[in-house]
Amino acid sequence: MKKLFFTKHALFRCQQRGVNIEIVEFIYNYGIKSNTHGDKRFLITKNCINKYFHKDEYFRKFFTKYEKQLKGTVIIANRDVLITVMKLSKNLKTNVSSLRSHRKTNFKYLRAS
Repeated sequence: MKKLFFTKHALFRCQQRGVNIEIVEFIYNYGIKSNTHGDKRFLITKNCINKYFHKDEYFRKFFTKYEKQLKGTVIIANRDVLITVMKLSKNLKTNVSSLRSHRKTNFKYLRAS
């Protein structure tokens, strides 16, 4: 398993949100990775569960013990340094960014005379 280093901010957020350090390291090692603002976002998805649940004994035991916390937790890391931990309050769109919805509309630009 990869080693993860914690910043003071990350340790404070873990304590504030009631997330164990073992859970954070588990998400970092087994979670799905995606880009966010120059950093990486890790979370456990259904595809991740289906991929590892029957193949890895450690994953199965750990997941059954902490299932509720794992499904609702997202970590943000830059390389091997944890930046912050957050809880999901609503569904997270992993493939489509809601911030880029302005690109779907057609803009008509006026030429300056």
